[in-house]
Amino acid sequence: MVSKIVDTANICCLKDIDNSCSKPAFLVTGAMVRVLLLINIGEVLRVDTRSSEYVSRATGK
Repeated sequence: MVSKIVDTANICCLKDIDNSCSKPAFLVTGAMVRVLLLINIGEVLRVDTRSSEYVSRATGK
């Protein structure tokens, strides 16, 4: 599923930013997924609907 982020939490990770740091992001559909800290509101993501997990940023329009 591809969906757009409408809101994210403003979280600061105290250790170095790496792939283990994440924050909650809320999608247009109402679903909440954990995403990397560098993902912003308005970005379009690819989400695995079976596990409700963030997969990648969607490319194209």
